Amino acid sequence: MASSYSTSLKLELIGNGDQSGVWGNTTNNNLGTLLEQAITGVQTITMTDANYTLSNLNGTTDEARNAVLVITGTNSAVRQVVAPLVPKLYTVWNNTTGGYSITIGASSGAIVTVKNGDTVLVYCDGTNFYTGLSGVTNNFDVPGNLTVGGTITGSGISGRIIQVVQSLFTSAPSTTTSGSFQATGHIATITPTSASSKILVQVNATCATSTGNDSALTIYRGATNLAGSSTTALTSFYSISGGEMGVPVAMSYYDTPATTSSTSYQVYYATNGGTTITYNKPAGNLAFGQTAVMTLTEIL
Repeated sequence: MASSYSTSLKLELIGNGDQSGVWGNTTNNNLGTLLEQAITGVQTITMTDANYTLSNLNGTTDEARNAVLVITGTNSAVRQVVAPLVPKLYTVWNNTTGGYSITIGASSGAIVTVKNGDTVLVYCDGTNFYTGLSGVTNNFDVPGNLTVGGTITGSGISGRIIQVVQSLFTSAPSTTTSGSFQATGHIATITPTSASSKILVQVNATCATSTGNDSALTIYRGATNLAGSSTTALTSFYSISGGEMGVPVAMSYYDTPATTSSTSYQVYYATNGGTTITYNKPAGNLAFGQTAVMTLTEIL
């Protein structure tokens, strides 16, 4: 009777009466190599800007059997790691360059998206792939930054957070040379959950130094995109004067959008007059900041 192979881990199942005198070799391979790989194996996968299908072999080492998948390589778009459609648990680290998410799943059924830089638990039930962690039963401590792409709910709290890191500079700033500051930029589009929602805008930035009125930076909001230098029907959130543009800026502002739940809510920034400004090296040892971190929260 010929050997067969298990569905998920592809272990060799010896037929009755087979492999007399050598069955120990097969058993040692199953226990000492293949099961070790399934429980403790860490496999590096190098993507080449294309979908990648994991090797899946009977009775010998492969990629799909490993417990941990470290995904590397460079992608210019979202690419998929194609795994076997069998029950299996994975830890997946998206360590690719290019800044894109990856997905993991089979050629059919639901797949899971893994953001660039994230490490997640993923499992397959033989039909679909799912996120392996959706809650905790005790206190949950986050010692670093917390980014939430969906809704936050709790006792007396309900809302959703969108965090965007938006570069405001046309080129990398320098501590010794002048440069230029973008005139306008779109930050985010929000569809409010209700017309009574409040939008909390928080800005933390180190901006360029300059002089004159054209150095002012303003955050705008409205129901339409900013077109060129026009600010028609827009309301100013906050303006940073020329004297403040060489220091870190932190501000918070609540706003109630005059929109319905079906209307998109635009947030963007512009320099005064909508013109590109130049900046010079600030006095002292202050370095230019390259980004402004803007957190937008909808308070329901």
